[in-house]
Amino acid sequence: MAAEDELSILHQERTRLTSPEDIRKFLQHGEETSIWSHLQSFADSCDEVLTGNGFPHAMQTVQVLSDDSWEPVPKIPKDELKAWLKALTFPYKTELGFVYTSRKTRDFSDAWYAAQIGKLCREVMHHQENGKSNSDFIFEAIYRIGSLKTDWEWRRNQKPNVLRGITTKKGASSGGEAAARQGARKINETLSVMRKLVDSGMTISNAATTAYKKGKGKSSVANRQLWYRHRRKL
Repeated sequence: MAAEDELSILHQERTRLTSPEDIRKFLQHGEETSIWSHLQSFADSCDEVLTGNGFPHAMQTVQVLSDDSWEPVPKIPKDELKAWLKALTFPYKTELGFVYTSRKTRDFSDAWYAAQIGKLCREVMHHQENGKSNSDFIFEAIYRIGSLKTDWEWRRNQKPNVLRGITTKKGASSGGEAAARQGARKINETLSVMRKLVDSGMTISNAATTAYKKGKGKSSVANRQLWYRHRRKL
């Protein structure tokens, strides 16, 4: 299992695309070169989402502090590195941004999607820059990017409506159960009054009318029908 929320559980599977043409069709771009600019733009957008939610960029290395907050690992000039290392307070824990965000945020939140997608985009671009643009990893990763992007957009647009519908359904069900309990209580009260009247020597018809006058039941006729309907239980 990769992630879970109120709507679903995400299981991650490895899927292989067969050619750069599959990638072009999936991302709906006409030229292969536009794939890389698209990924760059998408990765930058994901980092902006992360920054806006208080998280580090997906592939940024951060120091995890004792209270589980984070701060950027500084870029130390080579000639100052030795002194910097000597001054460190241990334990000194670091994580990549997408690891930290995935651990700290809710599954399927905007920050969660941005971390997963941003990481994949950066990794794909790294492979392409190293001359591995036709590797199986790239085909797989771009498929995952497209799948996550589609799911993210759907959840942002539809999840509030779906959850509102679930809440409404639960409320309706709860309301129906409460109404049923109240109805059963009123029936029992009406039958109890009629039982005492009949036991005292009153006819069923007169008991039904008397109970109705006492505020029990919908009418004398309804009370009489109720009595005959439940008489085996009485």
